[in-house]
Amino acid sequence: MDRINAFGIILVIYSLSASVCADGISDYLLTAEQDISPITLSAGKSGWVESVQFRASIDDSDETKQSYALRLKPKSLEHVNSETTLLELSRKQTIYEYESNLNSELEKRYLQLIRLSEAIHRVKILEQQKLTITSEIIIHRSAVKSGEFDPQKLQRSELQAESIDLEILRGQQLIQQLSSDISIEDLADLSIDVDLPIDDIKNNIKRLNHSSVAQRSENISLKTLIAKANLNREKSLHRLRIDFLQLESTDREGNKDPQSYELSIGVNLPFGNRYKYSKSLIDLQRLKRKNTLAKSKIKQTEKQLKSYLAIKIAEHTSIQKLLDKLSVRLENLQYMNQKILLVELKKEQDKYSLELNKVNHSLYRNYIELLSFYGQLGKRPIRNWLQHNTPILASK
Repeated sequence: MDRINAFGIILVIYSLSASVCADGISDYLLTAEQDISPITLSAGKSGWVESVQFRASIDDSDETKQSYALRLKPKSLEHVNSETTLLELSRKQTIYEYESNLNSELEKRYLQLIRLSEAIHRVKILEQQKLTITSEIIIHRSAVKSGEFDPQKLQRSELQAESIDLEILRGQQLIQQLSSDISIEDLADLSIDVDLPIDDIKNNIKRLNHSSVAQRSENISLKTLIAKANLNREKSLHRLRIDFLQLESTDREGNKDPQSYELSIGVNLPFGNRYKYSKSLIDLQRLKRKNTLAKSKIKQTEKQLKSYLAIKIAEHTSIQKLLDKLSVRLENLQYMNQKILLVELKKEQDKYSLELNKVNHSLYRNYIELLSFYGQLGKRPIRNWLQHNTPILASK
């Protein structure tokens, strides 16, 4: 499973692969563990004795009389079994909660990285778009002396150039803000590739879905099992059983029988406990119904996340096909004297590149959210951050 997990995330941060920022990004992901409370697990066993009491007394009216008593309160077999079950279930729940919290923290960090990558890539495309608009402005100005000059087109191109400059400035400010939050200094080549391994993403999701959804459902069932174990423990405390064993020793100096022993047994009679047991039973039934709805919601959420991902994959495929066609046309125009048409096609290419950048990063976000839903972001090795020619990171 670890191989699948690591493979899944290399698809996500596939192109955040600049060696100049690898250490910073790796540290940013690895330190997610430091923000989660450490997990501590105790032994999952219950003892047979509830309590032990020792008592010593001296009779004021008879200084020769001294008594000592040892009282032991045992647990029934049902009591011990229910507590052992509770400890084991609580241990499983603690592990799940830790992994879930770590998974959520990593999801937040991955999404932050994807947002940063989207901003960087967008600025690069805008800069290319500015070059295209600049070429168009030059063409319009060169036509001043000819009858083909159109001042409105020139003005429109200049306004577009100013608008792009403003967008670039805003993008750079966003990059600065995001990189400051992430504490990564060098972001020279941080961007996501246009070529996404879509088939690999689909196959990875198919490998993960069944076992991962079962794990989420199992955690919901834990709550029911814990409530049931608590109910069994409550039943074991309020039933006909031995409540205590007491051994008392009495010493009398100068007596023919200087020492005597007395064994007492206390029996618990379960009177008046029907209400408490009935209420606990009702609460358990209510929890079962609630958990059934929660499991149904898990399936709906999975279906919704996969649907969103499928939509983004379809959008990616459609836009990529348009860009491929434009690339072919642009390549054919390179050897023709069609400057205006060439600029128009480049403008179309830039427009679709911006759309593709938005769709790609949205696709990655959906993919991360789905992997987070499956609980895969927190799986070891920590934490699924692969660089080109860089080994899998191990936990610090």
